[in-house]
Amino acid sequence: MHDRFLRPRLLSALLVTITTAACGDDAPADRNACDFVSEACHDVAPGDPAIAECDELGHAGVVTACEARLASCLALCAPQTDAGSGDAGAPTDAYVPSDAGPRDVVVRFVPRVGSEAFDCESTYTMGSPAVLASPVDFRFYVHDVRLVDARGEEVALAMSEDDFQHMGVALIDFEDATGTCDSGDAETRDTIRGTVPAGDYVGLRFRIGVPFALNHADLTSLPSPLNRTSLFWSWRGGHLFFSGVTRTAGDAPNTHFTHVGSTMCSGDPAMGMPVTGCARPNRPSIDLDGFDPESDAIIVDLAEVKADVDVATGAGCHSFTDACAFPFDALGLNWSTGSETPSTQTVFRVE
Repeated sequence: MHDRFLRPRLLSALLVTITTAACGDDAPADRNACDFVSEACHDVAPGDPAIAECDELGHAGVVTACEARLASCLALCAPQTDAGSGDAGAPTDAYVPSDAGPRDVVVRFVPRVGSEAFDCESTYTMGSPAVLASPVDFRFYVHDVRLVDARGEEVALAMSEDDFQHMGVALIDFEDATGTCDSGDAETRDTIRGTVPAGDYVGLRFRIGVPFALNHADLTSLPSPLNRTSLFWSWRGGHLFFSGVTRTAGDAPNTHFTHVGSTMCSGDPAMGMPVTGCARPNRPSIDLDGFDPESDAIIVDLAEVKADVDVATGAGCHSFTDACAFPFDALGLNWSTGSETPSTQTVFRVE
């Protein structure tokens, strides 16, 4: 038999291993599945990108990725089943899902202000005490996006790249430079696009913000959306991770900020001393259960950001003072300690 194809006994063993893993056995069975894919495909067709991927995943022990890519491995490595193949006894009921290759995913974000649709030209009741206010800015960076499968395993989203997604970081931008929105530009983006291995996904996890290395890089060296000057503090502090800004109506309007970024950072790039760390990274993890990327969207509620603050007085939150206590709670952060508090997160929800 041509050495591009697995022998029946190898295929049978592989299917037994995968059946065991698929039926909810322990992690070693899953890892064996990965290892078997690697061993079976490793020298069969050197240079074939898909088989090389299976091999790489096997050596890395990436359980969910191996399982999702299994059918592609089988399709490339499995024996021919035509009458002339001479491979009697090859299984005819092999587990080969038709959609086991990488699948495109679009994660949709929908801006709201309470129960109302977000619009830069509208006025809403928000804050405590409740007053009339209009949006000025509503943008945030997202990275480390993962889908969660039915077994609770996380699978990283491989982001595509364009002006709103680069280097694993995406910018969600709801403001459109109309009405009172005067902080950004007319371009908007309400999706994150990428690919994941085929699978049954039931949850979504991601982090708000920009990863440390990119956060403190030279802004002029970064591609869009990481080079937006309106979302950048300084090399020491880095980017604004989340910007939710409102302005009250009336004769004495007040602009109220919720600006989240890293604080208490060590180093001073302006003096030739690179930033080595930040005591308050302020990159909350957003964990959402019951999310199906095919049918669900993520609601992002500006009213929740402002729910427990007086938007009619004061400048609001710039991450440095205790004026951030309530907005940070709503985003799943404890301002006093810098720790993550997922149970307090109310800004993001599945719908």
